Amino acid sequence: SILIVITNLLGAQTKTLVEINNPVINLTYPNKLISIKALGGKNIDGDQLIMEGPIVKIESESLTLNLKSAEALFDKKKNILKLNKEAKLLSDNEDNQIRIASEELVFDIKDMLLTGIKQVETNIDNIKIISLGIQVKQNKSGINAQFNEGNVSIKIKEELSLGYAE
Repeated sequence: SILIVITNLLGAQTKTLVEINNPVINLTYPNKLISIKALGGKNIDGDQLIMEGPIVKIESESLTLNLKSAEALFDKKKNILKLNKEAKLLSDNEDNQIRIASEELVFDIKDMLLTGIKQVETNIDNIKIISLGIQVKQNKSGINAQFNEGNVSIKIKEELSLGYAE
């Protein structure tokens, strides 16, 4: 791993930027393990890490989820991961395949809350929902999702049903 330190002087303030190859962050909580791996990263003053090509694996008692994007910002103080550019959530569960995609998704690590405020496409098995926002929370009973202004299409065999909800 190569480490490059760049310091910029802005008036009387000093801002340090540390570049890291292949950063790995492992977070352990009761009942869940979160692993974040990226191709590269830039640490800004120790509190924020900008990552290139991050892959996040969330393992809990009954479910494994993967988050991916082209870039992300990890805020250590707020315990939030902001995924930008082609952000996706994918489940490993064979029974209920879940795929959520948007240009931006925000994952609150402590609360296990995924939020999207831009257009979101969600696929759960044969159900497709396109909405103007989403909140997804994992709890003991599974995954709960709330959609903002969603268009729903359900395909069962060759029949397609459409709907809309605000």
